[in-house]
Amino acid sequence: MSMDLEGFARGLVAALVEQGRPSIQPKRPEHLRGFYSIQRMLEKEVSKAAKSGDKAWLQEVTRLRNRLSPGPAGSFDQFETALRGLQLSFTESPNVYYEDIEFTVSKPFATSTLDRMEDRERALVKRAAAAFMGASAT
Repeated sequence: MSMDLEGFARGLVAALVEQGRPSIQPKRPEHLRGFYSIQRMLEKEVSKAAKSGDKAWLQEVTRLRNRLSPGPAGSFDQFETALRGLQLSFTESPNVYYEDIEFTVSKPFATSTLDRMEDRERALVKRAAAAFMGASAT
């Protein structure tokens, strides 16, 4: 199974909900730091996959890293779009001009979502959530 940007975003939201985060505000400086920390974590995962010789995983995490890279202005537009694209299932953001992207799933549903993921994909989104939480807490 291949994890695309939507699958990563869904898994990240589930992992953040599991850790008690009810929403994010993509333009807040501390949340931008969180996105940058996810980007650094993905860079490390790309290096690790390259060293392991697992070409399929390398291709998957390289695609994610590229899609989740910040734009020239430093914002994570593709990432924010992916999160907002989960409307009606995982997130609520009635207007793209609203800062908040609220997570509308319950903790049990989030856990169930993560349990249905492949082991290394689940581990990846959990590491991403931990990186986000760690960087955005300060």
